[in-house]
Amino acid sequence: AICDRSVKAITTLDTDQPYMSVSIDCAFVGSPTDKILAVLDEYNVKATFFMTGGFVEEFPEQAKKIRDAGHEIACHSVSHPHLLERNLNSRFHQVRHASEIIREQLNVVPRLFRPPYGEFDSTVTAAARSEGMEICMWTIDSHDWDEAYTQDQIIRRVKRNVGPGTIILFHLDGFKTP
Repeated sequence: AICDRSVKAITTLDTDQPYMSVSIDCAFVGSPTDKILAVLDEYNVKATFFMTGGFVEEFPEQAKKIRDAGHEIACHSVSHPHLLERNLNSRFHQVRHASEIIREQLNVVPRLFRPPYGEFDSTVTAAARSEGMEICMWTIDSHDWDEAYTQDQIIRRVKRNVGPGTIILFHLDGFKTP
C-alpha cells in the first residue's frame, strides 16, 4: 500500500453551509447506545459512529441498532491500541480486520477510519487507504471522555469553536455524552 502524503487526513468538512458533523467513537461499552440514539433521533441528527471490531463483535445488537437507525458506520481499529507502538503487520491487521468485521457483521463497507487516540502516520494512512478508507479526525474534541468535565463545560467547549464543516468528537462511553 502506498500513501500519498499530499492528501491529508479529514479534519473538517468542505462546506460554507451551517452544517457540522457529530462523530461518536465506539470501543468499550454498548449500554449507552439506546440513550444516545434517542437523543439523536429527538433532534433528527445523523451521526458517524466509528466502531472497533471488538465493539461490533461484543455488542452486535447495539451495532445493528446504530446501523438500522441510519447512522454512518466507520472503522476505529480492532481493539483500540496505540497503533504507532505496533509493528507494521499489526497496524495493517488492526485496520484490515476491523474493516472485515464491519463488512461481515453489519453488511457495511466503511469509508472512514479514525485511528485510536488520533495517532497515525503514513503507514496507518496507507493501511486505511488499502481498505478504501480515508483517515477522519476531528475539529473539536468534546472531552466527554474526561470525568473532570461537566456537561456545561462540554457544551461550552463545543459551542465556542463550532462552525461550518466542524467535526465534533464524542464517545459512546463518555461520562456526559447523552
